[in-house]
Amino acid sequence: MDRIGGVIMRINENIPRRTSSSSVYDDWTGNVLRDVDARDLDPEAKRALKAVYLRTHPGDEEASSDWDDMELLSRTGFLKSRKITVAAAMMLGKESEQLVPKTVCIRWTLLDVDGRVEDSREFHGPMLLSVGQAASMVSNSSYTLEGRTVSTYRTSLLMEALYNAVAYQDYSSGGTVDLVERAHESVTVVNRGKTSIDIRSAVTQTSQGRSVPPNMFLVKAMRGSGIVPGTGSGIRGMAISHMSRHLPLPTVRSWDGTVEVTIPGARRGSFPRALDAHPGLEPSTILDMWDLDRGAYVSDRTANRLVSLGLAEINGGVPFLTTEARGREMQVSDRDAVVELIGRYGRVTRADVALLLSDRHTDKDEKQISTMATNILQGLRKSGTIEKTEGSTKSACYKLVM
Repeated sequence: MDRIGGVIMRINENIPRRTSSSSVYDDWTGNVLRDVDARDLDPEAKRALKAVYLRTHPGDEEASSDWDDMELLSRTGFLKSRKITVAAAMMLGKESEQLVPKTVCIRWTLLDVDGRVEDSREFHGPMLLSVGQAASMVSNSSYTLEGRTVSTYRTSLLMEALYNAVAYQDYSSGGTVDLVERAHESVTVVNRGKTSIDIRSAVTQTSQGRSVPPNMFLVKAMRGSGIVPGTGSGIRGMAISHMSRHLPLPTVRSWDGTVEVTIPGARRGSFPRALDAHPGLEPSTILDMWDLDRGAYVSDRTANRLVSLGLAEINGGVPFLTTEARGREMQVSDRDAVVELIGRYGRVTRADVALLLSDRHTDKDEKQISTMATNILQGLRKSGTIEKTEGSTKSACYKLVM
């Protein structure tokens, strides 16, 4: 178990546990609170909720001037049978009213370089406000990238990660969401529960989403009001943001009923330098580079593709990222680049050529790339530069004529 895992195990010892004698946690967030009304909700939090809702539902702005608190809560999905729910109390309730257990909070913890707790603070009261307060505790710095000033962390992304943790927290295991800052290195958002999301599937939009949470009422209300985006899109936005700022990519990890989303904040290792040297890459290519750099499984075909693009080199049979400026294959013509590709590997298929061209022409769609590949191969065959060795047109292999 790593240092953050050990710290989380220690600071989560006092979270509330489910008891077999109570059914309150059968979607606890959808339970109605007796003798509670809109006056028990924080005015600032209600204003924030209205602002969030109108930002995602601009068509309702004109009518919103006539809404009372109950109309706002009804439209945002926080009421059940026109009654205040636990979800509404969590997100909007006054701290002084103690509508939910004190364990339902956000806890910021600062670790020093050795993993020791240097500082810690809990944020109680309406989660809609606590999220921003906790995110503001994270130390932020800036650096210069391609002539522009870039921040290490984007507060909006930190808040989005916290909101998602609140939404998907398993409240039968406790209510505290942890924001763990490792000084000058990373920020990790931790909640109890499970997830099926990974960075690659989120970026490529093939994610099936997280496991169904036990607090679906809260999740629906947060989605409907615009507090959190659709499934997986928050993680995707976070990854794309890090790609554009040439930072190591976030990671999502599940262990022992806990979900950790770690957001790197240090430009260390070869991955950021490789992105500096090769700007303008497609997200799928950057994901392949990230997998290669962190030692994840990369197929021979993917590794060879990275090498053919000048993004990786092979030394002793082991591929690794190159931090040098992109090579000659991106400067020569498409025709010459294909000839060099065939010369490097001995023989290639039309699909291999299409992969090369797709990275050289990111503005073209799959059909256009396929046509380009076919035309170039036909032209090289007619000129006597290459010959077809086997297979039909689509599956054929091509090699240079000696």
